[in-house]
Amino acid sequence: MTEEQEQPQQPKQSKSARAREYYAKEREREREEMKARREQDREIGRQRQVGVARLAFKAGFYGTLGAALASLIIGVIVAIFWLMVFGALFNAFSS
Repeated sequence: MTEEQEQPQQPKQSKSARAREYYAKEREREREEMKARREQDREIGRQRQVGVARLAFKAGFYGTLGAALASLIIGVIVAIFWLMVFGALFNAFSS
């Protein structure tokens, strides 16, 4: 046998070199998973912000609408009261 046949095409790695390579790949995979998880968390955060903004808008809109409607109802009641008062006064002084 010649020396070329005895030597493999690729030199075998030592156990420590294989372990380093394995753990380097493992760390890279964990980094990618963490990156994907952070991106998911950011997206969830954005969706929550949008949801809170919509909820705040609805609360403000319907709150304002309710206040305006209540003011309108109170205004109508007060107007009817004063019409009754002035109607009674007019009838009292015109007789």
